[in-house]
Amino acid sequence: MKRYLKRLLVLTASFAAFLLLTSCSSDKPAKKPAPKEIWPSKQTNAKALKISNSLDELDFSLRVQKYRYVRYSDVLNFKHPTKYTGVAMNLSGTVFQIEKLPNSNKSVYFIDGSGQKTKTYLVATKTNKHIRTDDYVVFGTIISGPVKYNTRHHKQVSAIAGYAKSDEVKNAGKMGD
Repeated sequence: MKRYLKRLLVLTASFAAFLLLTSCSSDKPAKKPAPKEIWPSKQTNAKALKISNSLDELDFSLRVQKYRYVRYSDVLNFKHPTKYTGVAMNLSGTVFQIEKLPNSNKSVYFIDGSGQKTKTYLVATKTNKHIRTDDYVVFGTIISGPVKYNTRHHKQVSAIAGYAKSDEVKNAGKMGD
């Protein structure tokens, strides 16, 4: 009888150890870190460009200007739908104010020097494969607001001089630097 109790005790202890070991190891993947916000640089050169039916105009501008770009939707994709105002300078040196509508991530006002709201730009926020023909593109970055930069592998991108490669920016089109 003692022998059976001893075996039962050993088996129970072994089974308890097995349960303890299996409960410690988990097959669940680790949680990915949340994208971090990086503030752009104090100055920027920005140019709004309406893409025509073909991408020739944009390709030409990229080759000639050699500016890195992100789309408005990348710049204005904030955590909170609050009113946003920022400043951009186009390639001719004219300074514009940019205002994000408080109730939308898909439209901004481009405001000229007299305070006149000249146009509302609609942007697409979902694409990650290419820039669609109805998107507006901004060359450079917009100042005075947080920009979410994270790679496809959820690693933080260093925003050197306010720029990040377009293929590393969340929701950016992949057309090169």
